[in-house]
Amino acid sequence: MIAQLEAYNHYIPEPFECDAVNFIANNRYRPPLEKNIGLKAYIKGAYKEVLVEGDHVSILREPFIFDIIDKFKIYLQDIQKNKE
Repeated sequence: MIAQLEAYNHYIPEPFECDAVNFIANNRYRPPLEKNIGLKAYIKGAYKEVLVEGDHVSILREPFIFDIIDKFKIYLQDIQKNKE
């Protein structure tokens, strides 16, 4: 456990040469978190943030997972249109 903490404290992420979409939980029972959590600084391509219903855990469970699926399909369709 100490080695893991040591690695975590000294890790410096490198930028990624890729496009990314960040699905952010939109929990209606608490104020929304600041959207950009710093991920954008490490993405060297297109970056998009998309709010989805649910909280950090429930967004990956029914019924909220369907919101991510629908929005991800739209994101993929947009990518496909831009390539044509």
